[in-house]
Amino acid sequence: MKKLLLFAFVLMAVIGCKDSNPPTQGTNSRPGDNNGASQSVTVDFSYQLTGPFMYSFTNTSQGADSYKWDFGDGTWSNDRDAIHQYASEGTYTVTLTGTAGNQKYDCRKKITVKKPAIYIAGYKLYKIPYENKYYKVACEDDDWFSTEWGFTTAYTPLLDNSDIPYIKYFNTPLIMDKLDGDNYYTFYVYHTSNTSSTSGDTQCLKQKLQKTEILKYKEEHVLTSDNGQTKIGILMEYR
Repeated sequence: MKKLLLFAFVLMAVIGCKDSNPPTQGTNSRPGDNNGASQSVTVDFSYQLTGPFMYSFTNTSQGADSYKWDFGDGTWSNDRDAIHQYASEGTYTVTLTGTAGNQKYDCRKKITVKKPAIYIAGYKLYKIPYENKYYKVACEDDDWFSTEWGFTTAYTPLLDNSDIPYIKYFNTPLIMDKLDGDNYYTFYVYHTSNTSSTSGDTQCLKQKLQKTEILKYKEEHVLTSDNGQTKIGILMEYR
């Protein structure tokens, strides 16, 4: 009768953890030590998205001697806590196995990995060609006849080399919602000594940023003008 109750207790613990989000906690019993005392084993974990396809897994287990992660995509880790980046979208079953003595206890949870939404969060001017000028940044997609997605910023304050690098974060990051239909985006930097009319704008940078580079999910893409006098970083955000 005691063996039957112990089996039911262990089974309930494993089922309680399986595919739960937010995570639940199950407790399994392991054999006693030399004094006959029993020890509790809890196998459980939590996780959070920390970047594009990137997850941080926190092991909240107790009582096991060692652990092994199976991320559901053919890869694994023996670290207590783990960080893992998936290669593509999909639903994956993550299994954390805790070993105590000769007993193994599993906790399984499904996670759904999706492509992140891509935003331009702002820009950083690393290098400018002239001091005491106002600068602004513009972006256009690759459409020849009409631009479906792009932006033009307001002018910066008067900048000189002592102000460099100059960092500007947008109040609202700009979502690149037309990305699927474009192959590249062209970025421009202009300077002027008079902000009352755009006719005084002088282009000092024109560089393309390929979609293949954007999809590498870098926090910043650095572009330099052909003459090397202007350098800008496009600051990215992923959600």
